[in-house]
Amino acid sequence: MRAAFHVPLAHEVLDHLAGRLLRHVEVVGELADGRAAAGQAGEGEAVGRAQIVEAAGPDARVDAVHQGAGGAQQEDREVEKIAFHGNEFDRHVKLLDYLVNQLDYLGDHMPVVREHQAVAHQLHGATFHSFVAPSSGSAELCAWRLEVAAGTVGVPHRVSREEVLLVISGEVTATIDGVSTTVRPGEVAFVPAGASFGLDNTSDGPASAWVTTTVGLEATLADGSSISPPWVR
Repeated sequence: MRAAFHVPLAHEVLDHLAGRLLRHVEVVGELADGRAAAGQAGEGEAVGRAQIVEAAGPDARVDAVHQGAGGAQQEDREVEKIAFHGNEFDRHVKLLDYLVNQLDYLGDHMPVVREHQAVAHQLHGATFHSFVAPSSGSAELCAWRLEVAAGTVGVPHRVSREEVLLVISGEVTATIDGVSTTVRPGEVAFVPAGASFGLDNTSDGPASAWVTTTVGLEATLADGSSISPPWVR
């Protein structure tokens, strides 16, 4: 499972790294321009120095050698600077690429579903708040919060997948293969695949439950018709 990722902070880091990348490009460009300019100037200066050396004698030649050595060292330092900024540029590009991939992943498959992101569906007097389903990126599981109003009698159906129902508030009557029982908060009703299942709320208050199943659930009604609820697709 991927670790939780702080999206706003990631955007700040991306902005910072983008600024650093631009700076490295500018520095490398400035150094390259400087080297080119120095090379052009150096060619003219070399001719001038040669003429001065010839005119001034051997002492001037010694000074020219020292000046040439200093210029080589300066050029080496410039090459090292360009290499350093090039390496930093590559490192930041890789980090930027990683962060962009992480943000793309989160944009498509947000690991935390907020309350306002759940999609509500109405059926047979109950409300199904879908949190996890193939439509939201799940490959195997479906999960929703079920809300059943007081006095609601459910429609019996046969399920093609196992279901687990955890009562959150209120109380409901679960009927599984003809056997009925009251399920209260903190208690779980397990519905085997292929079982007949019905859920009623005959109390005077609303009830809610958390339900999980696997992708592909279908419900077969008493008249033989089948439905694939939208909260499992």
